[in-house]
Amino acid sequence: MEGTANMGVKSVSVTSSIYDDGSAVVRVRGEIVTNLKATEIVRVVDVLMEDQSPPKIVISLDDLNYVDSYSFNWILSIYREIQDRGGLLAICDLNNDILELFQMTNFLKAVPVYATEEEARNALKSGDESGRIAR
Repeated sequence: MEGTANMGVKSVSVTSSIYDDGSAVVRVRGEIVTNLKATEIVRVVDVLMEDQSPPKIVISLDDLNYVDSYSFNWILSIYREIQDRGGLLAICDLNNDILELFQMTNFLKAVPVYATEEEARNALKSGDESGRIAR
């Protein structure tokens, strides 16, 4: 699945991959001026949550330049919804600025965050969260 959302002169691209182990990775790239919820990621994640039982979704923020408070709220909302469905969510590939923001807000303790996509997928597969950036 692919999609692009234009937000003024900024754009965000969203792609996803589904793996044989039942996990899915949603990759978000670009700049976000306002809110992740205003991008294609919502539709992509909704489809994956409907198609997978239970959902096991990794959201990779590789090459994403900015995440605002609306995006934090959306991630928390999706995390809770996936948990309610018996699934797992992990975030990965944060740049240094976003990682620092996640650390300052204690977001790393609220949602599983991993350094790489591979670490996040392995954690979803095994159920072992010991590789989280923070707990």
